[in-house]
This record gives sequence, C-alpha cells and structure tokens, in this order.
Amino acid sequence: MAMYLDVITGVNDILLRAVRTVGTKTALVDHSREVTYGGLYSEIGRVAGHLADHGVGPGDRVALLMANSVDWVVATLGTLRAGATSVPIPVTGTAEDVGFMLDDSGAATAIVDAEHAPLLHSLRESRPELGALRIVAGGSGELPSGVVSFDRWLAEDPAASPYDSLGVEEPAWILYTSGTTGKPKGVLLTQHSMMWVVGAGWMPFLEWNADDVMLNPLPLTHSYGLDVTLAALAVGGQMVTLPRFSPKQVLELLEEHPVTVLVGVPTTFAYLSRALRGKETEYRRRTLRVCVSGGAGLPAEIVEETEKALGAPLLDVYGATETSTAMTMNHWKASRVPGSCGVSLPGMAVRVVDPADDADRDPGSEGEVIVRGPGVMLGYHCRERETREALRNGWYRTGDLGSLDSTGHLRITGRLKDLIIRGGENISPVEIEHVAVQHAAVVDCAAVGQPHEALGEVPVLAIVCAEEGDARDRLIDEVAALCREMLPSFKQPETITAVDAIPRTGSGKVVRHRLKETVQGKFAGEHEKAT
Repeated sequence: MAMYLDVITGVNDILLRAVRTVGTKTALVDHSREVTYGGLYSEIGRVAGHLADHGVGPGDRVALLMANSVDWVVATLGTLRAGATSVPIPVTGTAEDVGFMLDDSGAATAIVDAEHAPLLHSLRESRPELGALRIVAGGSGELPSGVVSFDRWLAEDPAASPYDSLGVEEPAWILYTSGTTGKPKGVLLTQHSMMWVVGAGWMPFLEWNADDVMLNPLPLTHSYGLDVTLAALAVGGQMVTLPRFSPKQVLELLEEHPVTVLVGVPTTFAYLSRALRGKETEYRRRTLRVCVSGGAGLPAEIVEETEKALGAPLLDVYGATETSTAMTMNHWKASRVPGSCGVSLPGMAVRVVDPADDADRDPGSEGEVIVRGPGVMLGYHCRERETREALRNGWYRTGDLGSLDSTGHLRITGRLKDLIIRGGENISPVEIEHVAVQHAAVVDCAAVGQPHEALGEVPVLAIVCAEEGDARDRLIDEVAALCREMLPSFKQPETITAVDAIPRTGSGKVVRHRLKETVQGKFAGEHEKAT
C-alpha cells in the first residue's frame, strides 16, 4: 500500500504548506469560533513567541488543561514551535490526577481555559511543589495577580520569534496513559511517530483528503483525538470539535456541517445508533462517507446498528497511546473480515506470541500482541523500569490478547491482565460483554472478576440499562438467559448487576479496578440476580 511520505515531517512544515495552498480555508471549528489555516498559523506563532518571551524553550514542558477547542490546538502546537514539549492533561481528571500529572511531568508553565483555571489556582496554593507554576489563562474576565492572559497572547505580537527547531525525533508530547490499573504513565511521543500514523494509516487506508470535513468528539488529550487533528491539518481538510461528547450535539453538528468523516470509540457509536432508532433515513442522505472506531473492542452489533443508522461503513482501528494511536487499520473500500481490526500499517510489524517464551503463535491461535515500528513511543517519562518492561528487544508489549489469521488480519480477544481465572479456566471479559451487548436494551456493559472462596475468581457482569424499575429487573433476567444460551457454563457471569455508568477512560477503555469497587459495593443491592 502506498504511503504519504511527504507528511511524515515536522508539524510546522505541514502548517506552512497548508498556508501556501489553502491559507484562506477554514481549518478548525469549535463551539465558539473558527479559524482559517492562515489565522491558525499566525496564532500558533504568537503563542510560541510569547512562551519564548517567558523563557520557555527546548527541554521545557508546558501543560495544557483545556477542553477541546481551537485554543487547545493553538496551545499544543505553539508549545512545539517554542521548542518545548506539550503535556496535555485530561479535563475529566480529579484534582489529585491533575496535580500528579503536573508534578510528574515537571511542567513549569500551564495553559488553562477559564473553566478550569480555579482548579489550577487551588492546586498551586495547596501543593508546595507547584508553587512556582506559571499560569496562562483564557477568558475575558479579570485575572488573578501573576496570571498571564492567553487571549492577549493570541491577539498581540510577541517580542521573540518562534524557535521552530524542535527535531522530529525529539519528545513533542507527553501523553498520559489511561491509568486503567493504577497511576498513569507519561508516554513520550515524537512528531515523527504521530505523523507516521497519518502518512501510513489515515491517508492511505481511509483516503482522507482536503475535501474531508472531520467531526472529532474525542478528547484531544488522547493520542487518538490528537492524531486525527494532525491528520486533518496534514491533508488540508477541516475539523469540527466539541468540548465533550454528547449524542445530541454530535447529531446537531452532522446537521450543521457537511461532515464526511466521524471518529469515536465504541460507546460513541452505541449511543448515537440508539439515539437514531426510527430516524435512520434522515441521516442516510448525509455527506458522511466513513466512521472510525478505536480505543476498545468493537462489537458486531454496534457496527450493524451504526451502519444502518448513519448509512456509512464503521471501521475498527487498533492501537495504543504507546504506538502513537494506530498499528492496524481496515481499508475503507476493501472487503472486511468480521471481528477484525484490520492489517498492520506499512512499516509496523505486528506479531502474536506466547507470553511465556515469545514464540509466534499459529494463525488463529491466541497470544499476546506485540509491535515494532516507527510509531512506537520513545518510552515512559522518568520511568526506566516500566520502559524496559514494555519495550523488550525493540518490541512493544501491548498486554492485549489476540490472533492473526493467514491473511494478516488481527482480532483482539481481551487483555492479558484482565483475564478472569475461574477454577483454572481462563475467561476473557470481552467474550461475556459481546454476548450481553446483543440485547437491544443494554446501553453499555463490562465484566470483571470477583474473588470466590472455592474457585478463586468468578465473572461478574455490570450493565447499563435503557429501562428502569421492574423493566430493569426483567432485563437482567433476559441477559442472564442470553448468557446461559450463548456461553459455556464456566464463562457465565455469577452475578449481573445494573449500574448507572461503566467507568471508562476518554479513549473508551473500561477502568476495571474502579468497576470492581462499584460492583463490590452493589452486591447487596436490589438489582442483583444470580444466574
């Protein structure tokens, strides 16, 4: 498959090319403003210069605590043009999470929007290690003493010029992992690794081009949302974003804009397809040509419902923050292998091995997925031991279980550490989840292991119901019957319980240790039923 090598370069080169060719075209649209390529480049340059005026340069880290917006993109790319490393912090995190990431990254400067500025001020006052943190805040109101105005930076020319010499193989971003099993780790990614996925993945596999309008409701703080943004700029297209995912707002934006590409995670499309039940023909006439899902396993039922509702193919991609988003993709015009997340990107080698001895598994046999190639991270920030464990002999250990068929199509079957071991039998939570989600009234679900005196561990299923009251109790009975029908006895959940929401990261992964805590607290609740 042909690659687009010309985009595998520094972001500044990409933007300069866009300014020369489509400078007056709208590049980005958010809930409050839009900006052309020419305007975007100017704003990024001003932010870079102002950072330099304040002593920020090579080797420094600049944190971002901002909701999805044009300003977010300006801030992260302005940091790169200043020669520094950008540290995006998820706005969904707790004060403890934000404080940890600021301290762990060593950021001396933080750019924050008006909504989250009070949190940053509070952290600076309460945590001595953050006392010297320089805050650059958005918003038009009066700012506290010592806080710099981001809006002024956007409007006024700085004294200094942008550094513009950050090497493409130097750390450009520290992106914190989801922390599904503990404290998040800062993943060091380069411009080269992120743009490799653009030139070897998004462009050749999905044929993204200058005519595309991409609707991106993903958190830009995650590698998936960020790389989609870089891809939109690289092809000279247009990207529409919103502060946080809302099915209602996404459907409104599909009405307002000629969207051709919609990206999300499986829960994005689950909620959208349910919101569109009975209204499918309204959206099948739209401009949408392809939908893309990543971040978690994509059940066949969600694919079927989404394609029926939106009239466009829904393609699964597979990757991780540590691989700069994607390592396998499905081509949007090629025939698909059901349940597969595609084939490896050019230059990325994907293997399925026995975790015990790294021997390659036969086609169709399950093992751990490992990957090597230009998209793989430099390592974890200030974590040498974890880096050595994750990168062995040049191969990144994903911790995911999967299988490769004879044509190179990858299927993900679960997580090595998520396996539930019931009386010596291995059970993947994904197997149970794929059965439960087949019920039309199950909005979301996840399975976890719970301790058992005799068996060591048993599976427990949590479901988010579309029904309330007695209907919810009936649904639990019906899901239990579905599991008995479709799963062998040892894989059937010991307990099914209804929850308000499945704890997930911004990239769609289940935070299983939090779900275990929730389920344990509900064992005596009224919505539990043993199967």
